[in-house]
Amino acid sequence: MKPAEPPARVRFSELLDAFYFVSVDIPYEHEAYINPVTGKIFYVSSEMEAESETPDDFESSDRYIAVPRKNDFNLGRDLVFSFVDDDLPEHFETVAGFFRRKGAYRRFKDFLDRHDLLDKWHAFESSATENELRAWAKAQGIEFTDERTQADRTPDAHRP
Repeated sequence: MKPAEPPARVRFSELLDAFYFVSVDIPYEHEAYINPVTGKIFYVSSEMEAESETPDDFESSDRYIAVPRKNDFNLGRDLVFSFVDDDLPEHFETVAGFFRRKGAYRRFKDFLDRHDLLDKWHAFESSATENELRAWAKAQGIEFTDERTQADRTPDAHRP
């Protein structure tokens, strides 16, 4: 029996940066991958020259873990409606109307701005994004080097 590979270990902040990198602009224009052995994240884009840090076997190996895009998670319209259910239930039909035509997110954000809820929305969206990304990483066997363990968070009764 082959011993289990140790989990890839990355900094969550670096994974989050890579997630935003692959989620902007034209879909599939930017890609990022995690080397499961080193935990190093490398970037691939037609707009960038090939990095010297891209592994030599990148083109021929399937061992690298592709960083997901925002569209890979349920962070679109359903997230908006979840926020509206919690914070603006009386405006649900108004917001739903935004999503029946083009420009829905712009109208939604303008609406939130008029109700002084734009910052709250951004915090809600950021939290949901981080939760989805953490769940994805766990499913991929990725651990975070900047996460404290439960033991680190639990006060030690024996410490003065």
